[in-house]
Parts: sequence; structure tokens; C-alpha cells
Amino acid sequence: MAGDSIEFTSTFDMFTQLRQMHDTVAVVGMIKPAGSDFDSIHFSLHDREHWVPVPGSLIDRYQPLGKVRCGDHEYDFVRLHLKRPNDDAGVALANLLSLDHGSANWTSLSCATTP
Repeated sequence: MAGDSIEFTSTFDMFTQLRQMHDTVAVVGMIKPAGSDFDSIHFSLHDREHWVPVPGSLIDRYQPLGKVRCGDHEYDFVRLHLKRPNDDAGVALANLLSLDHGSANWTSLSCATTP
């Protein structure tokens, strides 16, 4: 995709960044604060009706992609990089999630979006 290029300052930097890319599972969608819980966020793949709480301890990093407007609400549209789990069930779920990591985009959301 245009704008998703990665720049490396050295060979070491390249391998470090590539290793980090495989140490996470990336999902794309909307985020919002989790109310009074400052240790987590709410994440939605496609609409503002279905939110999943995500503990901050599971988040490696995020990449802002723009804003999404839903009625009188506006949410951040992001690529969220989640840390890979170590247990069998977590690994299986992360692998399933990674199969669909790029499906959410500006046009698949049920809200109007602005880049």
C-alpha cells in the first residue's frame, strides 16, 4: 500500500524492525477510551456497536491512520499491534486474527470516514 513503506537506517535496524513485525499481530480498526479504566482501550473492527476491551499490557504499539466519524462521535482509526501470546490457545487465536489483519479499511466501516 502507498504510504506503508518502512525506512531503515542500517542493516541492524532493518532486521530489528522486521523481527518486531513478526512478534506482533496487527489489526486495523477504531479505538476509544475504556471509560474510567486507564489501563485499557476499547477496539472495534467494523462499527461502533461492537467494542472489545484490550488491556494495555497486550498492546505493543499502534499506528494512527486517521479519524472515523459516526454520527456525533469521532474515533481514531488505527493499526494496533498486539503482542503475540505464549500459550497454545492465545497463539491459535492470534494466528486466526492475523489471517484477517488487513480486512478493515476506510470503506468497510459502517461510519463515514475522513483521512
